[in-house]
Amino acid sequence: MGHISALTAWLILAAEVGAVFIILTTAHDPLTVNVGFSILAGITTWSAIPALSEIFVKAGLKGMDLSKKTKRIM
Repeated sequence: MGHISALTAWLILAAEVGAVFIILTTAHDPLTVNVGFSILAGITTWSAIPALSEIFVKAGLKGMDLSKKTKRIM
C-alpha cells in the first residue's frame, strides 16, 4: 500500500476540514457547496489512487496508457 508523509497527511486533513467548513457554512449557496464537494472529491481521488494501485496490480488489473509514447505497464 502506498505511504504518504506525515506532512502530506496533515495537509490532506486540513484541506478536508476546510472543505467541510465551506459546505456547512454556505449551505444556502449551491455553487459554493459544489466547490466544497469538488474539493473533497479531488482530495479523495488524489490520495486513494496511489494507496490502491498496488492492490489493483496484484489483482491483475493493470494496463498501458495508449496516449503516451512509452508503453510502460501502469
